[in-house]
Amino acid sequence: MAKRASSTIESHCADMGGSGMKDGFAADERADTPIGHGLHVNEGMEVIGSNGQRIGQVKQIREKDFLVDRKLARDVYVPFSAVAKSDRCVVLAIPSEKMDDMDWERAPAMGTREDRGVFPD
Repeated sequence: MAKRASSTIESHCADMGGSGMKDGFAADERADTPIGHGLHVNEGMEVIGSNGQRIGQVKQIREKDFLVDRKLARDVYVPFSAVAKSDRCVVLAIPSEKMDDMDWERAPAMGTREDRGVFPD
């Protein structure tokens, strides 16, 4: 099953083509936000769950999280700690069907995001 999710993720990322940067940035411009461990998040990148299913698209990058625009669902503020990997798209450490269970619909109060883990208590 992990093999199938991996191939779906690769398919979504490959479909993105290029770097996934928001329109208006040249390929050599640094519009991305480094989040540590060699990971970068850019506005406009596709966001994929660990199960290979599309979640949405990065709408806004903030200091400790990023806003994901989801079609037919509330936008969510995903903490950078939830990112498993990023290249042409952002792959989260959780499956897409768990997004509504994460309590990420509201922007966290300043200084509280670090106290919240990827998985709720």
